[in-house]
Amino acid sequence: MNNPKFAVRSPSLRNSIIALLLLLMCVPAHAQEETRTVKPAFAFGQTETLALEWEQKSEQRVEIVSKDGKEHALKILLSNFALKDAGGNAILSNEVIKLAPDAGKVSAEASLIVLIQVARNLKVKPGSYSGTLLAVGDDESSKGLVERLQVKLVVPDVQPLVKKLTITTYRMFPLWSGWWWCPDCCLPVREAVATERTWLRKDVPLGGLKRDQGGSASVWWSGQMSVLQGEAPKLELEIRDLKHAGKYEGSVQVNPLDNGETGKVELVVNASDLIVWPIIVLILSILLTLLAKRYIGVNRTILTLREQEAALGVAFQESQRRFTEAALGESYAPYSIEASLAEERRKIVERIRALQRSSSVNIEANNSDYIVILESLKRLQAQVNAWGHFAEELQALRNLLDARKDDGAPPPGIENVTPALLSDYGRLLQGTTLNLTQFEASRKKLIAALVAIPVWFEIKDSISRDRELIQKITSNKNLSDEQKTLWRQAQDQIATAWDKLWRASGIEDLALLKAPDGSLESAHQILIQLFSQLEAAKAPTDSLAFVMNDWFGGEAAGDSDSYQAMKEMLRAPADDAARQEFYVATRHRWDRALTLIALITALLTGLHTNYFGQPFGTLKDYVGLFLWGVGTKVIVDTASTALQWIFSGGLAERLLARTR
Repeated sequence: MNNPKFAVRSPSLRNSIIALLLLLMCVPAHAQEETRTVKPAFAFGQTETLALEWEQKSEQRVEIVSKDGKEHALKILLSNFALKDAGGNAILSNEVIKLAPDAGKVSAEASLIVLIQVARNLKVKPGSYSGTLLAVGDDESSKGLVERLQVKLVVPDVQPLVKKLTITTYRMFPLWSGWWWCPDCCLPVREAVATERTWLRKDVPLGGLKRDQGGSASVWWSGQMSVLQGEAPKLELEIRDLKHAGKYEGSVQVNPLDNGETGKVELVVNASDLIVWPIIVLILSILLTLLAKRYIGVNRTILTLREQEAALGVAFQESQRRFTEAALGESYAPYSIEASLAEERRKIVERIRALQRSSSVNIEANNSDYIVILESLKRLQAQVNAWGHFAEELQALRNLLDARKDDGAPPPGIENVTPALLSDYGRLLQGTTLNLTQFEASRKKLIAALVAIPVWFEIKDSISRDRELIQKITSNKNLSDEQKTLWRQAQDQIATAWDKLWRASGIEDLALLKAPDGSLESAHQILIQLFSQLEAAKAPTDSLAFVMNDWFGGEAAGDSDSYQAMKEMLRAPADDAARQEFYVATRHRWDRALTLIALITALLTGLHTNYFGQPFGTLKDYVGLFLWGVGTKVIVDTASTALQWIFSGGLAERLLARTR
């Protein structure tokens, strides 16, 4: 059964192998027993790396304790940290890091506290340095024993003075990201750092920013450090990649040697437009509101006044055509009011201009100048309309005069062969140039003539009939004395009435003759009583009272359309008809423009309220600002008051002279 390959033929060899195996088994056990029994005599109270702070009067405390309960004398040493200056030259560690004490004892009852202080040496180049704190045994019981504690010193590159910073950068032109100006793009730091010894890089961004409405920006170091007398040093920054106005938030790390919180600064950048642009928008919006208000309150009224003034020319042309056709070949054809009408229209135009100059944003209905213009236009319109009927009325006068050629014999003592009233009214048929005042008086006289002449002949016919009765009475021989007295009385009254009729100069004199209680009526009644056997004379015609009422109360300056107004444009055509159409078209054009502005304003208001966001400098900000300016009644009213003061003085004439 035995395998000959594994058979150990020599007893001595077998014993040697067994001894070797036993030796191998015993050596590990002995080593483990020896490891368990070796303990350090002393040790540091902490095992993690000790971080030293680069701060003025910064210090750290390290405790060393006895581990075996015995007293040990120690020396405290510091290994080389390889500190260097900006030129690369070595700096001794003990010039920067101070130990106190540098020797001492530990025991079971007391530990050793070592104070480590950092003396800031501005020559040290910023960087991260490492070394070892050594506790070396210095007595017989611990001689040769050394405990080590790793120490790290970070000399910061730049130390920010604040943890949060808000800066503002300004855009030079609205809605264009090509040119930004940042007067306060600086980060205050604790101390100035020479540009040649800093680890900051100009080609790497210090951090990024994010806009709440979308978009980002980056923050860079410009390569400059600003140091002014009496102020903290400042690290000059640059904000790049700004595309939109708004609020950007983020952080920057200005200490490249420390990725912790010591060099981190929370940064807020308000990207806004220069204040001049909001001011311009406010001014433009307020001016637009004032212009719209002035158009509604002043220019539209002036436009309508100018339109009505131009319409006078059109109406006069039509009236002149009618007059010329009706007066063709007549003695009254030379009548003309054209020159006087042109002068009156010129005066109205000047009044309209003066009204425009003296009005800021509104023309009150009780404005005295406005009322004078309206009344003048109304009067001229009535006179122009009357001119178109003037020739027809003159023809009616001629017809009345030509229809009754027999005026009768003049009373005794009167040399004129024509009655005064007929002679006076007949002179109206001789045409001449009139001013409007003369025309108004002539037309009034003409209307009176058209009423008075029939009345004159009516009275003349009545007197003639009464004379016939007198002739019949004369032939009657059977009159009593009383009847003769009445007959002579009636005869005298008829003679007096004929004299008055011949001398009558107007409708008033005729009214007295025709009065029911007048002498003529009394004589007529006497004659009727004397000759009751004769056929009753025709009853007296109706009293002139009704005619007089019609005359006195009927003809005034005819009603015309109401007048409103507008500004006279320099390019208005000279032709009256074309000017009237021009002013109508201009007023309608401005009305449409104002309606369009109101519509656009409404649309923008809706967008501003319901769509756009909040930061300033975007289109939303300008729209909001524009709407605020347009809709601010206090500003508009205040500006209106100021404009009213300006327009009421001589400045108005200088400002508006260029628009005329």
